Amino acid sequence: MKRPNITPGKWQRNGTTVFALTPYRGDSPQMARRCPDGINKFSTRVSGDNSVKSGGADDEELEANARAIAALPELLAALETSLAMAEATQEVMPTDELPKAIAEIKAALTQAGYTFD
Repeated sequence: MKRPNITPGKWQRNGTTVFALTPYRGDSPQMARRCPDGINKFSTRVSGDNSVKSGGADDEELEANARAIAALPELLAALETSLAMAEATQEVMPTDELPKAIAEIKAALTQAGYTFD
């Protein structure tokens, strides 16, 4: 399994904005003091039409989507662990259900950019 180049670490959320911080590695003491938690590695804002009457998402739905995006690193790690456990279990105690679960986990990971040999 090859992982995609997704920003590592804990992603954070503020309202509908999702971002990840990375340690400041520059040589400016002023910048280091101004950014004790790190600098912005990336950010994205979940937005929509906001016109619920025309089918757009309301604020609650937009924030829920932002929460799901912010959880991506942890969700991918959980899927990787689940895949490893399912494959190991299938080797020693085969079941009819595990191949389907393994295929579903691989399909989800593939959508996130993972590749499998």
